[in-house]
Amino acid sequence: MYPLCILGELGVVSIPSDFPVAGVSCCGWSVWVVSAGSGQLWQRACVGPDQPAGSHWLRIATPGGEPILDAALTIKTVPMGFYTVGWALDKRNALHFSFDALVRSGELPRQAPSWWQVALELTPPQEPPLTNINVTVRLYIFKYSD
Repeated sequence: MYPLCILGELGVVSIPSDFPVAGVSCCGWSVWVVSAGSGQLWQRACVGPDQPAGSHWLRIATPGGEPILDAALTIKTVPMGFYTVGWALDKRNALHFSFDALVRSGELPRQAPSWWQVALELTPPQEPPLTNINVTVRLYIFKYSD
């Protein structure tokens, strides 16, 4: 199976993979893939205007080295430019994010990425009104450590 991604102005690009794919996320010139069954996270290296399918796959360290169900890449624009945030959902349905999991070159960095776990606490109202239901959400962020 070849993952399909929308990359820049090139439109849809087919990228070869040697493993079954469960999910694909594309953002800018970055492509993440979650492998089916094993739940490993992969990034396509050297993707760009001159090489839209990239050159090879790099395995990205997941939170705690555990298999994941899904992953996503998002871009956040700031006054000085932008940064990319990687998101991973593990098999316990815990959501994690990382600012440094995205590889910018064709080689893996020496240090594993830092993953932060997002903990949600949902508090439903005691007596919901008939027309509207308000839910309070508290967001807690924890640094993931091995």
